[in-house]
Amino acid sequence: MSPLRPRIWMADVECASADAWWNGHQAALQNLLPARGLTVPQTPSDLATLPFTTKADLHPPRFSVPDRELVRLHASSGTQGERTLVGYTAADLQLWSQVVARGLAAVGVHEDTVVYSALGHGLFTGGFGFTQAATALGALVVPGSQARSAVHVDLLHRIQPHVLFATPSYALHLARAHGRVPQIALGVFGAEPWTESDRAALQAAYAMQARDTYGLSEVIGPGVAFECPAMRGLHINADVFWPEVVDLSGAVVSDGGEGELVLTAPTKQALPLLRYRTGDLTRLDWSPCACGRTLPRMARVTSRVDEMVVVRGVNVRPGQVAAVLETVPHGAWQLQVTRGPTGLDEITLVVENGLPTGVLERVSDVLGLRLTLRPVFLLDHSGGKAQRLVDLRDGPPP
Repeated sequence: MSPLRPRIWMADVECASADAWWNGHQAALQNLLPARGLTVPQTPSDLATLPFTTKADLHPPRFSVPDRELVRLHASSGTQGERTLVGYTAADLQLWSQVVARGLAAVGVHEDTVVYSALGHGLFTGGFGFTQAATALGALVVPGSQARSAVHVDLLHRIQPHVLFATPSYALHLARAHGRVPQIALGVFGAEPWTESDRAALQAAYAMQARDTYGLSEVIGPGVAFECPAMRGLHINADVFWPEVVDLSGAVVSDGGEGELVLTAPTKQALPLLRYRTGDLTRLDWSPCACGRTLPRMARVTSRVDEMVVVRGVNVRPGQVAAVLETVPHGAWQLQVTRGPTGLDEITLVVENGLPTGVLERVSDVLGLRLTLRPVFLLDHSGGKAQRLVDLRDGPPP
C-alpha cells in the first residue's frame, strides 16, 4: 500500500458551487447579524456593506457562547503583538478537524500513513489542528512536539514516518543542523511565509513532496486553505470561510488582484467572525482547479500588511528580501535593525553561510538602504515560526 493516496474527501462540498457555499453562510448570518443590528447580505458582494473585524476587536475576547460550552482555549503565536485567545465548543473542534482533514486527504494522508509532527502541541493551534485531523483519517500520529532538535532527527530515523508536519523553516533547520535526515514522502507545512526556493530545498533534503497549508488562530487555526497535488494555489474551504481580498482603503479588489485577505466565518459557535482582516497579502482565483475541486484558491502568502519597519524613513518589508533571495541559493535569514553608536539606524542581513557575490547589493537596491551582511553558521530556531524581522533599536526583546 502506498504511504500516500491523494483523494477528494468530501466531494459534495469540495466540488460544489459558490452558490451552495454562500447559501450556508447566509443562513448562518441570519442567525448572527440581526442581534448586532446589521442587515443580512443577500449576495456575496453585499458583504462589503458590513464592518470589518480586526485583531484589536478580539481583545479582550468576547465569546458568543457561555463559558460552560467552551471545551478548549488556544492562543495565537503573538508574533504581531499580544496573543489572541480563541475559544472552541465541541462542535467547533469537530469542524476544525474536518477542514484540516480535507487538506490532508488531498495530499495523501490515509489510514496506513505514519505521521510525525514537529509542531508545538500547546497554546499554538498548529500541532493540535494537524494531529486531531490526521487521527480522524486513521493515520498513526507521533506528536514529537517541542522535543530538542536532535531528538526529532533521531526519532525520524528510527520511526521512518511517511509524513512530516512542521514549520518550513524548522524542517530546514533540522536538515541543516543535525546531519542527514531520512527520506520522508511528504511534508505538510504552514504557519509562516515560505518560498519556492524553500520548497526546492525541503524536497532535496528529504526527497519529499512539500505542500503548503494556510490558517490563523483567530479564524480557527490550520485548515483555512490547503494545497492540492495540482499546486496552483491553496484551496480555501469556502463553505466555512468566505474569502474577500481588499486594498489598503478596504475596497474589494477584483478576482486576481493582490490585496489583504478578509475572511468571514459565521458558522463557528464560540467565535464567529465577520469580515476579519487577516493582514496577509494574497490573490484569489475562483476558477475550477485541475484536481477537480471548485473551491476557490488563494496565492501563497509571502508577506503581511503589518510586517514592516521604518528604517531611516524607508519602509522595509521582509517580503522584499524574500523576493530577491528566491532567485539564489541561501540558508535561513533574518533582518536585524539596531541603533548605531552615532544614533543612526542600521540594518543587518544575517544569513546562514552567507550569500553569493552581488546579492547583498541587489537587496540594498530593492530596499533603498545600505545593508550589512553577517554570515553565521546556524541561526537559532525554537521550532515555531521563524522571525524574519527583529527590531533591536530599543534593546533585546524581553
